[in-house]
Amino acid sequence: MAKQNLTNQTGDVNTGLLHSFISSVLSLLEHTNATHLLLVFDAKGATFRHQMWPEYKANRPSFPDELAIALPRLKDLLGKLGWPLAEVPGVEADDVIGTAAVKLAAHWRETCLPEQYDVTIVSPDKDFFQLLSDDIQIVRPIQSRSVAKLRKEAEEEGRPQPNILGSTFHVYTMADFEAAYPGLKPRQFIDLLALSGDSSDNVPGVRNIGVKTAPAIVAAFGSAEEAVEACARGDVNVPDGVPKRAVKALLAEGAKEAVSVSKELVTIRTDLKIPPVRYGLHGSRCEIDEVTGDFNLITPSRVSSASGDDGSAAFVQSFQWPMPGENPEEARAAAIDALSDYSMTNAIKRWRAEYDLRAQNYV
Repeated sequence: MAKQNLTNQTGDVNTGLLHSFISSVLSLLEHTNATHLLLVFDAKGATFRHQMWPEYKANRPSFPDELAIALPRLKDLLGKLGWPLAEVPGVEADDVIGTAAVKLAAHWRETCLPEQYDVTIVSPDKDFFQLLSDDIQIVRPIQSRSVAKLRKEAEEEGRPQPNILGSTFHVYTMADFEAAYPGLKPRQFIDLLALSGDSSDNVPGVRNIGVKTAPAIVAAFGSAEEAVEACARGDVNVPDGVPKRAVKALLAEGAKEAVSVSKELVTIRTDLKIPPVRYGLHGSRCEIDEVTGDFNLITPSRVSSASGDDGSAAFVQSFQWPMPGENPEEARAAAIDALSDYSMTNAIKRWRAEYDLRAQNYV
C-alpha cells in the first residue's frame, strides 16, 4: 500500500515534511550532543551571484508548491521549539553558514575553547569542503548503500572506517578530504570547482575539464589561475596526471574568463556583515502544545489512553478498527502514521527536558 501524504487536521499542510525535518534535527542533536544550533534558510530574491552570472542556478526546477506551503509553518514550528533561525535578504544561505562557522570557530580558538567546541556544518553540498579545518567538520546526509561503499573503500585502502552517525549521516573531516583529494588543501577545492564547474548550480567551469582531471591540475599548478597563465606562457611541461587535452582546454578562448567567473561563484563568503544571530539551544521556551498540535492527525479523544510507559501500545489499542465509515486499510495506515507522530511528540519532549537540565553547563 502506497504511503499516504500526511496532513494536519485542516488539510492544508503536509505534516510529513515537517515531521521529517524536525526528526532529522532531533537525531543530529542526539548524536552530536550539540550545545549551539543555527538553522539557515535562503531568502527570496536574487543575490550577487545572480547579478554577476544570470544563468546561476537557472537550471534548477521550480520550488514545489507543497514545500512552499509547508515552509512558513515549518519556520513557525522551529521558532516555537526555540531553535534559532537565520534568513538574510540578498545573501545565500551558504554565505551565512560560512560566515557564522568561521567566526564561531575563531571565537572559540581565541577564548581557548577549541578542545571543547568545534563547528559542524550539516549539508549535502560539497561546496562546504572549502571550509574544512581542524575546527570545522561537515555532516552529510548519506544513504545506506553509500555507507557500505564508504566502509568497503576504507577497508581496501587501509584507512580508518568512516564516522557514521545513526546510519544516515557521514561526519566528513580533514582526514576524509585528504584521502579523497591527495595533495590538496580544502581551500583549493574552490580552484577544483572553478575548473570543473558545477552542473547543479549551473557554474560553467572550463570546457572539457571534469571532476577527475581538475584535482590533478590544481595539485600540479597550485591554483586554477596559475594553471591558465602557465599554459598561456608556454613555459610548462605537462605534469603527470594532467592529460594533454586539459592543457589544450586551458589554452582555449574564454578559459581565463570562465575560471574567474566560476571561482567567484563557488567561493563561499566568510566575511559578511550579517545581523546578530542567536546560536544557543537554551533560553527560549518550547511551546510544546503548539508544536505537537501540528502532528495530531486524529482527535484528542482517540489518543486519551496514550500514557504511561507503554503509551504507544495503548495508543494503538485505543483505535477502533475501523472507525465508522472508514476503509480498514486506510484506518490502519492512519493509526500507524499517528503512532509515529505520538513518538515525535515524545521525542520533542525528551529533547527539551534533557537540554533544559544540561543548559547550566553550557556557554
